[in-house]
Amino acid sequence: MTLTDWFEKRKKNTNNIAVGDIPLTDDEVKKLWKKCIYCDKNIPKKELRKSLFVCPHCDYHFRIGSKYRIEQLTEEGSFEEINAEMKPADPLNFTDSISYPQRQEEATNKTGLKEAIVTGYGLIERHKIGLGLMDFAYMGGSMGSVVGEKLTRLIEGCI
Repeated sequence: MTLTDWFEKRKKNTNNIAVGDIPLTDDEVKKLWKKCIYCDKNIPKKELRKSLFVCPHCDYHFRIGSKYRIEQLTEEGSFEEINAEMKPADPLNFTDSISYPQRQEEATNKTGLKEAIVTGYGLIERHKIGLGLMDFAYMGGSMGSVVGEKLTRLIEGCI
């Protein structure tokens, strides 16, 4: 077998479809791109992250979660969450279309958060700070009993 034959055989056995010609599924597109709700342009998520979640086309500011905001504000690896184990209760046995505990469970499964606020201590330019971040993704940032308690404990710890 000559070198030319080897290349010809390899060429036949290789799938010659260009990457751009392979249609992406909706899930794959959502993993790689984010559509701006203001200007309707698709933006690569890597580019959006570099621009601090501001649309490079129209300057629309995307909502970001507490985890990314902590990354933005504090020095790398310096944030220590406090009172992370606290979970909300339902002393009023509140029920809407679904029960409050069920709504909380769905929010936890969706976001990975136990409550609408994340509190802790970190560093900004070597200065120790207390940080409380509401996360709208958890039930619209709704303020339950745990939010107030975690914020109070954070303030008392800072004092």
